[in-house]
Amino acid sequence: MNKQRYEFPEQAKPIAELLETVKQKKQKDIDWRSGKAFCLIYHPGEGAR
Repeated sequence: MNKQRYEFPEQAKPIAELLETVKQKKQKDIDWRSGKAFCLIYHPGEGAR
């Protein structure tokens, strides 16, 4: 598995820019409140404990 590393930026971003980024990313959220989310659930069995 290739894990992405995140590092702190050298300089802080203005709060308005951060809030705009969050607002844009929120538009891609799944509409889970209306039951429109898909997921797969795997149960490994009792032996996995």
